[in-house]
Amino acid sequence: MHFTKLAMSQRVDSAWANSRQFGVSCEHPMIGHDLTRPEMQVSEGRAIMQFNGTQAYMEGEQVAVLQKNLPVRQYLFRDGHLTAEDLVDPKLAKRALAHSAWSSMAYEKSLYRLPFAAD
Repeated sequence: MHFTKLAMSQRVDSAWANSRQFGVSCEHPMIGHDLTRPEMQVSEGRAIMQFNGTQAYMEGEQVAVLQKNLPVRQYLFRDGHLTAEDLVDPKLAKRALAHSAWSSMAYEKSLYRLPFAAD
C-alpha cells in the first residue's frame, strides 16, 4: 500500500487545541492531546484511523490494525509505504485495543463523567 504523509489533526485532539486557543481552562473527560503545546509538535505522535470494521492505531512508524474476529496485525509505515511485520508488539496492540474499546465502555459504564467537587 502507498500513502502520502499528511500533517493533520484528529478530531480527538481538536477539543484540546481549540480550548487552549480560546483561552479556556477546564477539566473534561475527553481524550486527546493539546497540539498547540511545543512538546507535542516535536513528538512522533499517534493517529487513530477507522473505516467500516477496521481500525488502525499508529505510533511513530508502528501501526496496529484491528479487525473483529481476527488477530491484531502490525505494520511499519515508512516512506509512504506499509510493510507487514512478522511479530506484533503486545504493548502497541494493547494500547490500540484500549483506544478502540474506550468510547463504548466509557459510555456503558458512565466512566466519561468528571468527579463531583468535594463540598
